[in-house]
Amino acid sequence: MAAAKDHWAISCLAPLALPAVYAEWEKEKPPPMFYGYAVTVDTNSMAGIKAWVLLMRLGAMTGCHQLYERSFFLGGYQFPVCARCTGLFIGQIAGIASLFWLLQCSIPLLVLFAGISIALLGIDGFFQLKGIWVSTNFRRLTTGLLCGFFITGFFIRIIAILII
Repeated sequence: MAAAKDHWAISCLAPLALPAVYAEWEKEKPPPMFYGYAVTVDTNSMAGIKAWVLLMRLGAMTGCHQLYERSFFLGGYQFPVCARCTGLFIGQIAGIASLFWLLQCSIPLLVLFAGISIALLGIDGFFQLKGIWVSTNFRRLTTGLLCGFFITGFFIRIIAILII
């Protein structure tokens, strides 16, 4: 346990101490807080690294596994959550943004679409787990978007009925 804590401290502090150097983290021993990690970190932007570390910590708090092979990268930085969780969060935001449209939908229709989207997300994850197929980040993003949108819509509609 002490070795893992030392590795985490070295991995996080070394890039900050060496502003013009690239730091590579070992794939065999990822820091315990970050299950996914960037292979190289450009340390020329200290503020960018600090923001990225903070976002990775927040991403870990959501329960996301943060595996780097299942995550998107932007500007050399790994997204703080995997592709599926990215889709879920974007879908939830889109569901909230579509509030007025969702309030006009019937509950049975929302239950149907939420059920289908949950089933699609579950089938994709289960088949990948069992080795039947290897899911792609696009498929993970799409199933996450659908699931996040329709579950949020369902809950918005239920809350609206309870309030009104």
